[in-house]
Amino acid sequence: MLQELIQNGYGIKEDLNCAETILYGANQVYHLNLNPDSLRLAAAL
Repeated sequence: MLQELIQNGYGIKEDLNCAETILYGANQVYHLNLNPDSLRLAAAL
């Protein structure tokens, strides 16, 4: 499911880097319920 989401262009419109795309996508697909501060940490990677 995550692979399909990313292959369909998830994160392009939001201008996410590769680490952000995977983390934000996993948060959405697997219902991880990560808070926004946790997600922003991926921007540095």
